[in-house]
Amino acid sequence: MRCSALQCGGVTGADAMVRRRLSAGPVTRSHNRMKLYSGDLSPYSAKVRVQIYAKGITDIEFVPPPDFMTGGFAQTSPLGRIPALDVDGDVIPESEVIAQYLEECYPQPDLLGATPRLRAQVRTVSRSADVYLLVHGAAAGAARNAQ
Repeated sequence: MRCSALQCGGVTGADAMVRRRLSAGPVTRSHNRMKLYSGDLSPYSAKVRVQIYAKGITDIEFVPPPDFMTGGFAQTSPLGRIPALDVDGDVIPESEVIAQYLEECYPQPDLLGATPRLRAQVRTVSRSADVYLLVHGAAAGAARNAQ
């Protein structure tokens, strides 16, 4: 049995998703007030911001984390790290959890893929970037600076 280009992750499916996204316009959900505590140099924050831009979400305010450099941000976010998404006073930490939350709240356009296989591939790339590229890259940079 052959699968369609969209199911197999072919170019045709990707083109269709981009076309749907471009024709959809901005996405807003007025029932929640959301703030993304984010830093310009944080790759984890950038991951969430890219998702927000790709989905066309316009009702999330980007704000710098209060008292981040002094450790006071831990009073705002349970982990004291960025990014953190404040949804009506409830704070969601961790980029991967925030990404999943936004995907559930704003299912269109679908950035994960139409099939379980495509979704697994997207999650693998995202998780690999978090665990192997960013963590090991930071460790290598620290080791280089220590020399």
